[in-house]
Amino acid sequence: MVTDARGACPRGTQRTQRTGQAGWVAAVVAAALLLAGCSPTFNWREVRPPGSAFRAMLPCKPDAAQRTVALAGRPVALDMLSCDTGGLTFAVASMQAPQGLATDELLAAWQSATQASLKVPAAQVQAWVPDVRLGPGSGAALTAWRAAGARADGSPVQAHVAWLYRGADVVQLAVYGPIAPAVMAQWLEGVAADATP
Repeated sequence: MVTDARGACPRGTQRTQRTGQAGWVAAVVAAALLLAGCSPTFNWREVRPPGSAFRAMLPCKPDAAQRTVALAGRPVALDMLSCDTGGLTFAVASMQAPQGLATDELLAAWQSATQASLKVPAAQVQAWVPDVRLGPGSGAALTAWRAAGARADGSPVQAHVAWLYRGADVVQLAVYGPIAPAVMAQWLEGVAADATP
């Protein structure tokens, strides 16, 4: 069933002609079946990575995972929330820069690891300026890029990836797949940061 970017089902334009009691019952049953089959593709909800000052929106119920990854020669704890809907994969990942590792060094290593996982040469990465409004009081910075890469199974995929950071708090926002402008706008609209203490 076709749904709009907010997950609302389109209104039908056909009229049902009533022919007595049987026609009315048939119309009610048909309407009930139509509503039962109408599940929103994009059902947005706010998520916040554990211990992070950043918030984001995901269009489906996310799976959560935790693991330790090696970045810049250091083990770093990574928290991830991700979900798949409408032919897209959305992910919010976060980590705290460990003591002794500068945030810019962590960012550079994380970006390189993301490029490698997508099999994207650095020369093919394109600058991307997402429409994110964190506000002047957030104290946060953002860097982002987009690229045509490949999934783990080798199938081609478009990737839009952004990193938000403030102090040691670093969050990666990513969407993989052919995202429509309206869905992109709604996804980015939900990005926020707590005010600096």
